Amino acid sequence: MKRNTNVELDLKCPDDLTPECMTELWRQAYNGNGSGDNSNASTTTIHRVSITPMNEGVLSRVVTVELGTATSQNDTSCDKRGVVHVKNVPAFTWVAKFQRPSLPQPDMFAVESAFYTRAQFHLDLSSIRIPVAIHCSPHCIILEKIQATKNDNNTTKARIRIEQLVVTMATVHASNWGFQNNHNDNESTRKNELGLSPRAGIGAALNSLEKERTFGKFWSRLVDTLEEEDISGAIDKNRVQMFCQALENQRLRDLHNRVYDQSRKRGIQTFIHGDLHAGNFIWDDDDDDTRPWLVDWATCGPGNPIAELSFFLTVTSIISKEKEEATTMSDEPSLQDMPRVKELIDLYYDTLTSTKSASHSERIQKSLPRNVLDEMLADCLVNQFVILVCYDQVSRQLVQTVLKEDGLDPSKLLRHFDRVNRISLQYMSSPLVQDHFQYPSAKSPAEIKEQATWWQQQGTDGTTTGSFQI
Repeated sequence: MKRNTNVELDLKCPDDLTPECMTELWRQAYNGNGSGDNSNASTTTIHRVSITPMNEGVLSRVVTVELGTATSQNDTSCDKRGVVHVKNVPAFTWVAKFQRPSLPQPDMFAVESAFYTRAQFHLDLSSIRIPVAIHCSPHCIILEKIQATKNDNNTTKARIRIEQLVVTMATVHASNWGFQNNHNDNESTRKNELGLSPRAGIGAALNSLEKERTFGKFWSRLVDTLEEEDISGAIDKNRVQMFCQALENQRLRDLHNRVYDQSRKRGIQTFIHGDLHAGNFIWDDDDDDTRPWLVDWATCGPGNPIAELSFFLTVTSIISKEKEEATTMSDEPSLQDMPRVKELIDLYYDTLTSTKSASHSERIQKSLPRNVLDEMLADCLVNQFVILVCYDQVSRQLVQTVLKEDGLDPSKLLRHFDRVNRISLQYMSSPLVQDHFQYPSAKSPAEIKEQATWWQQQGTDGTTTGSFQI
């Protein structure tokens, strides 16, 4: 249901969420749209606002906002000091996310606002549920809080329901196949005006030359973290080193072009979430609607669906069904169960090519035959590894700085980075990459010299950066 989210309020931090401000937002959001407890929106007054940090998110500051409401004078009382109290009225909860002044990300807030206010209504997202937006602005997004709690237990539940997540991803991809592609001029113009990311996905903003320059200098840092007790024979460290040494001398701009540009020209493009992993799915078992909720749309837009699949396979824990049934631990495993990964790839492709009508499925199969998926998945897994190498040091610095500002311990998130890096290295030594990846062409001597000169001019070891762009 559409809400009026265009209230002109300059909300930049949690302190701006005053009862007067929340009352105005409530009335504008629900007036004429309410039902049940929200049906008296025009007479509702917010008398109490309780804000609690959610300890979610690094790039933005996220809080829960509990609202004490009253719909008439009978719901309130005034004590001798003139203080208004709400009488036994149920509280409602919203979630607010703000830009961090120390880490401005205006493009991400603009994209997420555009998704909630415009784009979602032009897409087929019937296989998922989306939170209701109360307010969207350049500095703040406020949503209705989903009743299910997004915590470790919910993440474990999502891992156990991994097949449903893969089917959901493939269904969204199939339902929006050709997004911003193969449309007539008028349709293409309308789609481009939706305000989504022009190149969706975490790391997609890295240009090809940045990848070439950074990968060659820093890939060894990730490989050197591999210890015998970490890999237990699941990763061939020598093979990974040889692979990275060979890749260092290749034109990664060609790989970048294969993942982002050639795929689009071949008709392999759809609407993607851009940050799709188990932690962004939320489940509500008390609801008859079994579809998962999907949140965090800050990097969504047109993109390569196989790049999204490779991201999902890298950052989401995939363990054997036997281990899922035998454990209740919330700690994530260090490595993926490769036989199950292959099963999930098959499930993704089968769903992608059978979800819609026969003609639609034929169109997808024509642009993405199964052998092409295998080749493109290898490209995308390698591209994902390159992105991790490029972002590793700055991401760690960012997490330690930001979470310490919030008084939080960054160790858990840093361990998550280590786990994701190991999984990506696992893929580099696996048949998924080794059997299907085609090396780009080698760099010319002039290109190698140019890269060395560029690093000399930077005067940095690459562990710091003046900006952080997703």
